[in-house]
Amino acid sequence: MKALRFNISVPRYLALKALGAANKKIYYQGKLAAIRLDDIPEPVLPGPDWIKIKTHLCGFCASDLNLIFLKDSPTASPFGSFPCVLGHEVSGEIIETGHGIKDFGNGDRVTVAPHLSCVTRGIDPVCNACASGRVGNCENFAEGKLAPGMFIGICKDVNGGFAPYMVAHESQLFALPPEVSDEEGAMIEPLSVALQTVLDNRPVPGDHALVIGFGVIGSLVVQSIRAVSPKCKITVSEPSMNWKISSIIGRAIEIRSKLATWIANRCSGWSCLKLIRWRGFNLDEQRFHEMAIYGLTSGRITWRLINSFQASNNNS
Repeated sequence: MKALRFNISVPRYLALKALGAANKKIYYQGKLAAIRLDDIPEPVLPGPDWIKIKTHLCGFCASDLNLIFLKDSPTASPFGSFPCVLGHEVSGEIIETGHGIKDFGNGDRVTVAPHLSCVTRGIDPVCNACASGRVGNCENFAEGKLAPGMFIGICKDVNGGFAPYMVAHESQLFALPPEVSDEEGAMIEPLSVALQTVLDNRPVPGDHALVIGFGVIGSLVVQSIRAVSPKCKITVSEPSMNWKISSIIGRAIEIRSKLATWIANRCSGWSCLKLIRWRGFNLDEQRFHEMAIYGLTSGRITWRLINSFQASNNNS
């Protein structure tokens, strides 16, 4: 199957950093590029508690962009393994289940919590962070049955969502109800990042919150603050923006506050996210709509992105 695969080595890293300063296209076009559309084997289930998914949509995260342009520090390399297939903001449909699976079946639509923590790695007993439910702080991202990698998309043993098919452990899956679209399912992972941040630092009425950056995560942080503490004052710092955001912050972009507030007061993390629905946007805020709902590349990007890379590879 075709997949968008990232591969890096020390010589390639040094060459790209040297030449990329003059021409950034070298990072994603030509023979030296670390990101390419490759043929890889279709994944098989690693064990009885794993599930195979047909990818419907996959969001393009800023971390994927940073990886392609080699903006991440090399000191993070122990927590990734290459070559890897990118993509961790996923919605899809189950097409195969291991014989130990009881709560999911073929045809179920799901989203994926991407962290490759103790349970997915077959580590027992789990670390203190995983035991407390904070799998994002797992102490064993480079241990166990899988190659190093903090989450799906930077681990060579578990391909990410920029491919037609992927596998995930049953503990990573959350069913999507019929009223939640594929687009919303793919947005649950970035929303969870924002909402958990706010829940960990819950503002109270009268607090003044500063949000630095108004990309996708920054905008979701603002929405989460509005849901958890509607009377909190918010200031956004985004020097790169050239369009008005004051009306967006105060009015247009918000999670339906009554539902989200009720959920946030009773839950944390992934348990509440699958229930949240989006509110509509006005046409004059279409640019934000594209940015917030579909991600930085503004669209149903899994195959759009892959097709663009295929075209560039054919021309190189």
